[in-house]
Amino acid sequence: PELGLWLETVNDKSGPLIFRKTMFNSTDIKLSVKSFHCSGPVKFTIVWHLKYHTCHNEHSNLEELFQKHKLSVEDFCHYFKNDNCWTTKNENLDCNSDSQVFPSLNFLFL
Repeated sequence: PELGLWLETVNDKSGPLIFRKTMFNSTDIKLSVKSFHCSGPVKFTIVWHLKYHTCHNEHSNLEELFQKHKLSVEDFCHYFKNDNCWTTKNENLDCNSDSQVFPSLNFLFL
């Protein structure tokens, strides 16, 4: 399977970042940051949305959904009627130059 590595620049005006990845049972999801540059104390939130599809090439056009339906992060799984969709959130994380790896999402699809 593909490694699933992405490079994104994020600032205070960035919207949701959407990454697609085919995953299998017992997949670990980790967010690593190459470098942090915060001008002052900043708290941020990481929200993971996982949407299960039975076929590997069946997926929603997430960018279009966010724009067309003006979905907020909280509305994502609600839009899919919570059908095979899961959300987890890590809040009040500190932005500092010592941070490199954030809480991982360990999720088991049954």
